Amino acid sequence: MLFYNTFIYFMLCNIIYKIKKLIKNKMYDCFGMVSKKYIKDETIAYISGKFNRIGILEKGRAHIYCVDICGRRSVVEQIESGDVFGEIFTRPLENFEYFVTADIPCTVNY
Repeated sequence: MLFYNTFIYFMLCNIIYKIKKLIKNKMYDCFGMVSKKYIKDETIAYISGKFNRIGILEKGRAHIYCVDICGRRSVVEQIESGDVFGEIFTRPLENFEYFVTADIPCTVNY
């Protein structure tokens, strides 16, 4: 009985995963999202003034940091797969410039 219940559980998880992936892919097609790959230490986004898009970190790990008027860098946040970044999410201090940089190879959907 335990084997049967475990088997059913894994089958349901697999079905739900495939449905989520199908829905996500259809949503990306509907919004015309574009996927881009970045290597380690590459700048994914520069956010200063207007940044009219949202990025979804599909794979990888990156960090958001700001640069003050004197050129000092401060890490604001570390982001991982599934996290979202963009203008409305990353501007706690208006007069700073913000960068998103890949810690490891990343794939981002815009």
